[in-house]
Amino acid sequence: RTNPAVRHLEPKENHAPETPQQPQGPSEGNAGEDCTFLTYTIDPDGDSVYYFFDWGDSTEDNWVGPFDSGAPVNRTHLWHERGIYTVKVKAKDMFDAESNWSESVSVTLAGPYLTLGRISGGLGLTIEIKNIGENDAKNVTVDIQTTKGFFIISNPKQLQIELIPAGGSIERKIRLWGVGFGVLTDLPKVILTAQAPDTKTRGKQVEVRLFGPLVKKLGESWCADESYNGYTLYSPMVSPKTFLINNSGGIVHSWESVYKPALSVYLLENGDLLRTAFPGFSPQFWGGGIGGR
Repeated sequence: RTNPAVRHLEPKENHAPETPQQPQGPSEGNAGEDCTFLTYTIDPDGDSVYYFFDWGDSTEDNWVGPFDSGAPVNRTHLWHERGIYTVKVKAKDMFDAESNWSESVSVTLAGPYLTLGRISGGLGLTIEIKNIGENDAKNVTVDIQTTKGFFIISNPKQLQIELIPAGGSIERKIRLWGVGFGVLTDLPKVILTAQAPDTKTRGKQVEVRLFGPLVKKLGESWCADESYNGYTLYSPMVSPKTFLINNSGGIVHSWESVYKPALSVYLLENGDLLRTAFPGFSPQFWGGGIGGR
């Protein structure tokens, strides 16, 4: 028998918050300085809401809140490198029902950008440290690491530079000592990395031959986050070899032919190498396109 004093209530249906307003904040700024963005959302059920911001960098953010539905919310972030970043935000209610992401907004940050310029051998290495960014680089350090060869020593192992102005550069001398010809061991490498607070950087790896204090530079490659996350396939113009190298300049695989190359080389999906070849000069045809086999 039903008790008329007892009422049966249907469970209330919960709804996710609306998509938050596109974050409002500065479109330009400086690396190392706080930037503040404002947003809000409405929860259809009037529940308190939490917000999660994606700052377009590698930082891990957390849900912040609770806030009243419809109340404006400010959130501050600091980026440590120059660049263009996108900011977006989503919301959830107290029952973890999430909204869609908001429209993103872009912010362009100026800042120092340290890179390596001219590098020459001789009695040690002479290196150029450049600031190609928009702001001065302060308290700069340049780390020097050596690999391979026999008993390679660098002096100093770190350079200290108080200031490199925006658009400026400075030269420094590094003394090296050791033995490395690339005969019994791989050729020695010198890895140069410049750093400074709130500064984007791009290092270099220099391959050398070394006999005592005498240094001959053979080649160099960038150490940078702009590098494609993959491999490079190339065939030197006067060599019968083809190389597949990684972003550190290391040889992953190589192929050898009896012919010099003719400008093109491809790695096919089945793993075969397709390489045009230069069979030799032809008395019937001279000029562009002479290669090909």
